[in-house]
Amino acid sequence: MERATQEQIQLTVAPLHLCTDNAAMIGCAGALHLSRGECSHLTLTARSRLAITDYAQLLDLP
Repeated sequence: MERATQEQIQLTVAPLHLCTDNAAMIGCAGALHLSRGECSHLTLTARSRLAITDYAQLLDLP
């Protein structure tokens, strides 16, 4: 925050209680998909460093 002030940059930071755990967000997204009748195969894996170009290929975008 101090550095942003020194550089005259407006810094916006979410409250700490909104930054501590992504599990709630992932759980909510999963529940939403499940409520739509969507599900993934058990062979689905996670990729923590997915490039945006790889993501576009997954969605079959140009």
